[in-house]
Amino acid sequence: MQTTNTATTTTMSFPYSLVAIDLDGTLFTSDKVITDNTISILRKLHFDHGVKIVLASGRMTENMAPLYINVLDMTEEVYMIGYNGAKCLQMTTAHQTEQLFHRPLPRQFYPPLFRYCQKNDLLFTMYVNGKCVSVLPQQQQQQQEEETVEDGAAIA
Repeated sequence: MQTTNTATTTTMSFPYSLVAIDLDGTLFTSDKVITDNTISILRKLHFDHGVKIVLASGRMTENMAPLYINVLDMTEEVYMIGYNGAKCLQMTTAHQTEQLFHRPLPRQFYPPLFRYCQKNDLLFTMYVNGKCVSVLPQQQQQQQEEETVEDGAAIA
C-alpha cells in the first residue's frame, strides 16, 4: 500500500481492483454478524477506491443480494458467486441482476450423490427451484429428535 503524507492530506492507494470474500466464517462473525468496522472498510474500498466487492458462498445468490443493498448500501458494480461456484451474477441495479455464469449439477448425479451421503452418514444439500433442501446424517437426525423429546415438544 502506498501512502503519501503531507501536512494537510493523506492519500492511500489500494493495489487491487477486486476483493472476493467468503461469507460464512470469513465476512460473518461466529454470531452471523458483519461488524461495523468491516462494513466501513468494504464501503471505503468500493466507493473511495473503485474496488469491486465480490461475495462468494455456497449459499443461494438470491440470499446474497440483500447484503449488498441493506448492509453495504451497494447496488451497482457488485458481483455474487453462489451455489458453491455454480452461479455468478452481477447486480446492475438494486432489483436487477445479470447472470454471468450458471452451471448446475446435472440431475442424473443427484441419486448417486444422495446414496453416497446416506451410506457415509453425510449431510446432503441441494437447491431446487430457489429453495435449499437438506437431508441430515442419521446420527444428527436422531440427536435432534432426542433433543426435541427432552424439551417436551411434540414430534409430528
